[in-house]
Amino acid sequence: MKKVIAVASLLTLIFATNAYAINVEKFKNCSAVNAKFPGGVANKSSAQNKNKKGELVQSTQSFVVDKKIYNANKGLDRDKDGIICEK
Repeated sequence: MKKVIAVASLLTLIFATNAYAINVEKFKNCSAVNAKFPGGVANKSSAQNKNKKGELVQSTQSFVVDKKIYNANKGLDRDKDGIICEK
């Protein structure tokens, strides 16, 4: 009986995690991202806006930190600084 409960709990956890991951929004382009998040989305709070040369750039707007949204849209981080569609 304990094995059945353990397996049922594990399956519930797996399905709940996958259901949440499916709901993470995937954006078509930076215009779509900026319509919802004007300053972009970062993967962590310590991310710094850098240009393609790696030089720090002053952002005009604050970004939102959301690792799941960032990871779902990682291809939009052209300068690889950990922030997508920053302004």
